[in-house]
Amino acid sequence: MDKIHDPYESVPPAQFAEALGQVDNGSNLRVQIAGEDDFGAPMTTYMLVPVPRGETGEERMANLGIELYEDGDQTLVDFVEFGSQAAELGFDFDQEILEVLAPVDRWTKEWMWLPALGIFGLVVVMQRRRRRREEANEVAAV
Repeated sequence: MDKIHDPYESVPPAQFAEALGQVDNGSNLRVQIAGEDDFGAPMTTYMLVPVPRGETGEERMANLGIELYEDGDQTLVDFVEFGSQAAELGFDFDQEILEVLAPVDRWTKEWMWLPALGIFGLVVVMQRRRRRREEANEVAAV
């Protein structure tokens, strides 16, 4: 199903709050961040960010415990509240958000059964025809 219809759409990092406000409660955002690990080495990783409760994107960001700022075309983490969900996920001060992937509405996966059943039916019909031809050839040969 993912090859036919992408489960996520790319959102500019500057629109992180808007993306949080538009997705459903209980869903997840995939966020790619770049920064330094605990030892100072550069790292780039993806995080699966659960969407917290809230009415607006800004309220959800506050409930997540993170504040962002834009520096030119970069979106950076300005503040992570101690003990917050963002801190537990691994967000840290001065990390750059490279990409935000938000879930999209798409068909249910059960729709893929229809073409699969159609192909299965076609194979069954073709195999029965082949069997009848082989039986007719065997009777004619005897």
